[in-house]
Amino acid sequence: MTASLLPAFAALALFGGAAAGTEGSRRGAALEEAFAAYQAGDFSRSAALFRDAAERGDPVAQYNLGVLYQGRQGAPRDDAQAAAWLRKAAEQGDAKAQNELGVMLAAGRGAPRVPESAAAWLRRAAGAGDADAPRNLEALRRAAQPREAGGRRGWWMLGLAGLAAAGLAAWLLAPGAKAAPPPRRSRPPPAGPQAGGALAG
Repeated sequence: MTASLLPAFAALALFGGAAAGTEGSRRGAALEEAFAAYQAGDFSRSAALFRDAAERGDPVAQYNLGVLYQGRQGAPRDDAQAAAWLRKAAEQGDAKAQNELGVMLAAGRGAPRVPESAAAWLRRAAGAGDADAPRNLEALRRAAQPREAGGRRGWWMLGLAGLAAAGLAAWLLAPGAKAAPPPRRSRPPPAGPQAGGALAG
């Protein structure tokens, strides 16, 4: 067994019986093919494969499709689609998607700027163990503090300093920025009592 197939089998093991059988094997193989296309620079094929799995409800595919729709790695940017796919993964408990969605809502990208909703998603992500969410939540809190007249931009920039630590400030400030993490292969933990609750259209 090659090392490149190990993450797919590990992901299938996380879901146990939920991904067992032929359907689970096909899903794992489709995601592995999407990751391979991404690594080869074939973002159109990667997006098509992620979309297929995302439409069937796979949160890892939904997260990765949302990341691609943010205009990263040469894919066309569509913030509304990015937010929609990230929300689907976030609602299934994907902590990285919860964090990304919170950052998008804080900036008003892909959806109206709603700091309260952004904070709620960032809190869920932090509670689910996402390492970047606490910094992003703190940046959001700082940006919302009372400001003196004319100081609004300064406070917002200070808040972005926290996002910069997570590598997210670049795409908030520069619409074609290509600072992006590679696609994620792991699946979120199954929901339970401990849980916090071509790119065409």
